[in-house]
Amino acid sequence: MFDTITLKTNIKIDHDLLLEYDKQPITYFDHDTGFHKPIYKIHDKYIPYIVYRELIQLLEIQISIPKFLFGNNVRLLKESDIPLFFQRLHQRLHELFNIHVRTENWYLSRIDVCWSFQVNDQVSEYIKQISRIQIPFMKAHTDGYLETVTHNNKSSRVTFYNKQKECIDHKEPREVIEQAQGLLRMEVSPSYKDMKKYSSKRLAIDLLTRDFFTYTTKRIIRHIKLPDSVEGLTIGWLQTHSHIIGQVERTLYWLYYRLQVNRI
Repeated sequence: MFDTITLKTNIKIDHDLLLEYDKQPITYFDHDTGFHKPIYKIHDKYIPYIVYRELIQLLEIQISIPKFLFGNNVRLLKESDIPLFFQRLHQRLHELFNIHVRTENWYLSRIDVCWSFQVNDQVSEYIKQISRIQIPFMKAHTDGYLETVTHNNKSSRVTFYNKQKECIDHKEPREVIEQAQGLLRMEVSPSYKDMKKYSSKRLAIDLLTRDFFTYTTKRIIRHIKLPDSVEGLTIGWLQTHSHIIGQVERTLYWLYYRLQVNRI
């Protein structure tokens, strides 16, 4: 459902406490204000990316929600997991900085909408066919040997890749690699504009929802142009093989079948 997100909020953190984590923060001189701007980078084993801009009291974190909750991002997140995520996140931030953050005060600058399709031993074939699909205003390029295909422009990105291969490259535990076998992963990174269309302030409580997940995937599917036949795989063939295709409410015509939105 969702993977990596970048959360931001304005909150005051004690100066001396910040220095305990980063004794030599990066400092920038702002010519407009005449102030030096210290930026603290804090390393934490649970939250891998924490940045604090002291002058404007801006806290920014980047985190994979499923990795934070489950230890890996092969397991798909459910909407019911979101409250638990914020509970544990706020608990950890309180342990680190002695602060209390309200869920409604977080806003997003990045959100990766994702889904995994079980296609067994046909991951490379799917990536090959997806690389030939046309998405208006986006260019497609393939990385590796049929491992990843990305459609992107300057503001947004749609990626399909071999999840098991990624787990192997990242040296994940054997059980995680086995769980990823046969998974074709889809990740959609919507633009600022798309997020603001849905939530004018890009609030996390608005965007980390099943409705935004559906909104985002439908916007992608709507722009897909799929040929009537792609190297022997016709629309009719795909429709009759529902046990292979069946799940994002009709993804890229045929992959859209595999989403099962109502089960999220």
